[in-house]
Amino acid sequence: MSRDIKSIAATVRETLKKEFPACSWSVTIERFSMGQAMNVYLMKAPFDPFASDQDINGNVRDRGYAQLNEYQLRDEYARERAISNGNFLTIEAWDTMKRAAEIMNGENWDNSNSQIDYFDVNYYTHIQIGKWNKPFEVTA
Repeated sequence: MSRDIKSIAATVRETLKKEFPACSWSVTIERFSMGQAMNVYLMKAPFDPFASDQDINGNVRDRGYAQLNEYQLRDEYARERAISNGNFLTIEAWDTMKRAAEIMNGENWDNSNSQIDYFDVNYYTHIQIGKWNKPFEVTA
């Protein structure tokens, strides 16, 4: 039996604060029919997380908000492919968000089988830099 997602989110929040004391995080949960989700947002940090003012398509990007792909963050940093959901990240941001994704998934499981349309996870996960309505800030 797993712990309630609210309790897991509190542990994730504490761990992120402990491991990254110079950063500000927001950890929220959602409950919905047949599931639940945990959202982790990097809100403030003493570094600029974006290595480019453009996204992978050459569009000028909003430097205050980015949804990331946690599956891409499982790889090691390499400048030519340090892209998460179309966003070029710095090595510091990559390592920070990679570790945040590991912490977020510490009590998660995924026994899903997409070939037979069977999904079994403890909770779904979303990881972002900033929020759509509250931009990321670089701190001094």
